[in-house]
Amino acid sequence: MKFEIKHLPETKLYGDFVEMSLTNNRTHELWKGFIQKLKSENLNPSEKYSVAQYPKDYYQNFSPNTVFEKGACIKDIKPQNDSKEIMLEGKYAVFTYKGKASNATPFFQKIFAET
Repeated sequence: MKFEIKHLPETKLYGDFVEMSLTNNRTHELWKGFIQKLKSENLNPSEKYSVAQYPKDYYQNFSPNTVFEKGACIKDIKPQNDSKEIMLEGKYAVFTYKGKASNATPFFQKIFAET
C-alpha cells in the first residue's frame, strides 16, 4: 500500500461529521448524506476528503469498539446546511483513492491490514 507522509499547511475543510467505531461503521451513511447535500446545493467539487480524528491512545489500546470522529469534507466551498469547519495543519499519512465510494472497502481494508 503506497502512501505519503505529508506536512499539510493550515487548510479549511467543510463537512459533515459523525461518531463511529470500526464495529459500528457509519461511513456509508455519512458519505451518502453528504453527497446528497452537495447535490442539493449544486456543488460538485473535484476533490473530497475523508478525515478521521482518533483518541490519543487509539492505537496503543486498540479496540474495534473505540469511538472516533469521521468526516466527509470538501475544501474551499462551504455548504450552506450545517457543515462544520475544521482547520488542518500537521503531519498526515495520505492515501489516495480514485474511484467510486461503493468500491472503496477493499482499499480501506488494505490500509488497516498493511500499514
